[in-house]
Amino acid sequence: NALPPPPPIPTSKLEATATKVAEITAAVQKIRDEQQDTLVGVDPNSAVAAAAHAAIAEASAPPDLEEVVSIFGEVVEDPLLRKVNEKETCDSPKDIAQEMKKVNQDIMTSFVTLTQVLLQEPEAARDELVKVSKLLIRLLEESNRYREHQARENLIAVLEEKVEAKRKALAEVERGLEATQEALQEVAKMR
Repeated sequence: NALPPPPPIPTSKLEATATKVAEITAAVQKIRDEQQDTLVGVDPNSAVAAAAHAAIAEASAPPDLEEVVSIFGEVVEDPLLRKVNEKETCDSPKDIAQEMKKVNQDIMTSFVTLTQVLLQEPEAARDELVKVSKLLIRLLEESNRYREHQARENLIAVLEEKVEAKRKALAEVERGLEATQEALQEVAKMR
């Protein structure tokens, strides 16, 4: 009662992406060559030439490509490169944490179901495997949404430490100033 071999990794997406990259690279190079010809005779140090070169570089940057990764033998879009919707960035960290907990519980439940299906009927495990994969991707997306809040909190902590260090240094300078003023007053009394 051996398990069937895993399905082959579909390479058609990877080949299509490689072809798309080659086409875009050729098109970008053609645009650069055409636009560089229009700058012949322009002083390379001039502001106009610098602005034109910057515009060429910006205009000829290749567009974002659909990147793919393999999760459990399935080729899917890379969740790390997923663009975040504007509405998603407005959520509070507590909302994101609650959503992550919910997705994590769903993953655990689905994983238990997957193991039960694998024990009882291995051929039918495909749907449950896809469900776990999608939940893992969703958890990764939620953790990526949380990173901006985490970075903000880290920055606040670092800045608070710097402020505290500067306050301590200021207090030490004030103590030194007071000691110096007292010493000067003693010297003035001695005269």
